[in-house]
Amino acid sequence: MNHVKRPELWTMLLLINEQNIHVVRFSTAQSQSLILDVIELSGDGDFKTRLETAIYDNEPLLDDYAHTRVIIRATHFLLLPPHASDDATAEQLITGSLAEPVDDPVLADAYLDNEPRVAMMLPSGVFGFLKRTFNNCLIHSHISPLINAANAAAGSVNSGLWLFLDQNRMDAAVMRGGSLLCANSFAFSYIDDAAYFALKLFETAHLSQQHDDIQLFGSHPLMPQLLEKLRRYVASVMPQLPAAQALKLGSDAPAVPFPLLHTALCITKLRN
Repeated sequence: MNHVKRPELWTMLLLINEQNIHVVRFSTAQSQSLILDVIELSGDGDFKTRLETAIYDNEPLLDDYAHTRVIIRATHFLLLPPHASDDATAEQLITGSLAEPVDDPVLADAYLDNEPRVAMMLPSGVFGFLKRTFNNCLIHSHISPLINAANAAAGSVNSGLWLFLDQNRMDAAVMRGGSLLCANSFAFSYIDDAAYFALKLFETAHLSQQHDDIQLFGSHPLMPQLLEKLRRYVASVMPQLPAAQALKLGSDAPAVPFPLLHTALCITKLRN
């Protein structure tokens, strides 16, 4: 990674999972400035140790950016009802939903003011490390950008299923009657498994094979296979291309993972 000039005019977004960190940086003062980097979480040790090493070995991550947001993939998460706005209630709800919680329960920041908050189970010490390391850092669940995309489409698409493939996991959000019905994340080894999970969720939500849509996000190499399988059972299955305004951020925009690109577009829209 390289340093940028005047980082106080830049926004940094991080997408963290077990294998790597995708880093997006773009200037709030100029278009076509987006920079995409991928940092592998290699070496020995647990997740927190490898994460700390990766961040400290890449000094540009520690520059004083105007805004920093971290999107982190948690194995266990729970969408919270409106009344559960404090840490104690969030912890009680998520620990009660798991048979044997072993990690630290934390409360993710709301993605936008009208989004549900998310309780997550993260490896011990990870949340505190991120908060200490990055100034004025907001931390979001990996599921929040997909929920926001589904909510944003509620005006034109009353009901449907939104899907994002990320390595060996599939994130899903269901809208019905203009409101979020549920959101979940599934691990899969084969694309047939992902298709089964998607169709079962579609059926459980009582969506219509003739009238409701499935929206696919991302550029996963198995996406064409998933598209083909879903179209055998649902009339309207549509891959979503990056929005036209994404190209104003920079030529690397199409390669940016959906959660980061969607977040970048939300941020620029709020500031304009």
